[in-house]
Amino acid sequence: MKKLLSGILLLVLLFTLVGCGGISIPTEDGGKMSFGKDGFTIEGADGSKGKFSTDNEGGVVFESDDGSELRIGEDLDLPDGYPEDILPLYKKDSIISTTASDESYYVMFISKASVDDSIKYYKDLVEGLEGNTVTTSDTGAMIFAKIDGRECAIMIYEDTENKDKANISLTIGS
Repeated sequence: MKKLLSGILLLVLLFTLVGCGGISIPTEDGGKMSFGKDGFTIEGADGSKGKFSTDNEGGVVFESDDGSELRIGEDLDLPDGYPEDILPLYKKDSIISTTASDESYYVMFISKASVDDSIKYYKDLVEGLEGNTVTTSDTGAMIFAKIDGRECAIMIYEDTENKDKANISLTIGS
């Protein structure tokens, strides 16, 4: 009973501290972790920071102090500045992960199209372009090319939950 009361008291104390602006815990490397209403922040001994929070769509967001951002969720928006004219999302059903850093982007999405249709679409898109490389297997494909002077990588594979759809990862370098 004393352990239960001690645990409840500790939780009440933590919630009280978080409600009053947060709590900060030092780490072994000289950094710290801070918890508050808006998520938690990790700070390294060198002063670099990263912040975890949630967004309005129920996804998880990690933002680093260099401006890069990782989002994971069920139906996300494209990152600001993503060049859809360079590498479009073929028959997008939902975006499940995005990363944006400087002028580089990564987007993982589920396509309403089959793996075969998706492979054909992206093969046609990069046909004749510099660095065009296509590697296929029984379960998907990897496609590389330089589009408008930017290195691009496309990975296509079968969606594990719905065999009629494709999981597609698009990477655009700066």
